[in-house]
Amino acid sequence: MNWTCTKCGKLQTSPTKGLLFLVRHGETDFNKSGKLMGQRIDESLNVEGEKQANELALNLVNEKFDVIFTSPLKRAFETAKIISDKLKVPIIKQTYGSDPAAVAFDAIQYAKKNKIQAVLIDTAGRMYTKANLLKEMEKIIRVSKPNLKIFVGESI
Repeated sequence: MNWTCTKCGKLQTSPTKGLLFLVRHGETDFNKSGKLMGQRIDESLNVEGEKQANELALNLVNEKFDVIFTSPLKRAFETAKIISDKLKVPIIKQTYGSDPAAVAFDAIQYAKKNKIQAVLIDTAGRMYTKANLLKEMEKIIRVSKPNLKIFVGESI
């Protein structure tokens, strides 16, 4: 996988020590219909969302992840589980309602403690917050300082 390092701006071809990946969950029926979910509605992935998660897992198969941290929301956990099963990586999730930046912080602390070099985090996003979404993403980025950010917007 080729990617540009957000810290140095150089094109990279493989993960470096301490690499952090942020991903978005697959599609749900609510996403497909244009309805906003947020944390209030805990919906599972639909068939397309499962396909998207499997495609993402296939794209990550050559990367080395030691652990996946995820939101406990069904759509995020199901996406992480599909990736985990394909990559044979354990999953750690927070409790329902956890601050996404806290999830990222805990992931990084766990990785440092266990000498883990790469972490994949699915924060489940918060598209319903509109303007506040950018503030939440800025906070996650400020806390986690990722080398690579992947944002997949809702299909609304």
